[in-house]
Amino acid sequence: MQKKDVGLKINRRAASAHNRETVLRLITTLGSLSQLQLTRLTGLHASTVSNIVRELIAREFLREGTSIPSVRVGPKEVLVEMNPAAAWSM
Repeated sequence: MQKKDVGLKINRRAASAHNRETVLRLITTLGSLSQLQLTRLTGLHASTVSNIVRELIAREFLREGTSIPSVRVGPKEVLVEMNPAAAWSM
C-alpha cells in the first residue's frame, strides 16, 4: 500500500465520522427527521444518508419513528429519532 492510499483511507474515515456526527447532531438538536429531510439539511447524497441511518439504527443510536402522512406514491417517509436507551456522548 502506498502512502497516498493510506492518506486516502484516513480521509475517508474522517469524512465518514464527520457525516455520522452531523446526522446525529441534527437529530439531537432538531428532533425526529426523515432521511429526505436529513439529505436536504446536510447536502449529502440520499444513499450516503441511507447508509448512515442504517448503520446508526443497527448500532442502536437511532430508531425508526412514525411515518409521515403523504399523498405521493411510493414508500412513506419514516422519521428517525434518537434511541433514548442509547448511551452516547459527542
